[in-house]
Amino acid sequence: MPHRLVLLTLCLGLAACAGPRAVTQEEAPSVAADCSTRAAWAAGLAGTPRPAECSEGNYDEAFRLGSSLRGLRAEVAALQVQIDAAGAENAGAQVRQQRQRQIDIEAIEGLARINGWEESP
Repeated sequence: MPHRLVLLTLCLGLAACAGPRAVTQEEAPSVAADCSTRAAWAAGLAGTPRPAECSEGNYDEAFRLGSSLRGLRAEVAALQVQIDAAGAENAGAQVRQQRQRQIDIEAIEGLARINGWEESP
């Protein structure tokens, strides 16, 4: 009888040490996507896929503008590499393109602040 108690205690102890078991897809709780415009803005900036269930309100606009801002920032960085390689005095066209992208970035960031999608600096 004492051996059974020891075995039972060991089994319970091992089960506790094993940690939680993996949750299967069927058991996982469904998490609804955040379809707020702030989440859309953040998803666009991060380049994450747009959830199919989020299509109401201004979600699309916020997502599109977030994506555009991400792309414009990448273009500014790429233009800076070209400007650095050519030298500022020989890269007039790239400097003008970069400045236009920066103006577009400022406009989108201002719109995001007005809409409450992004915190003010």
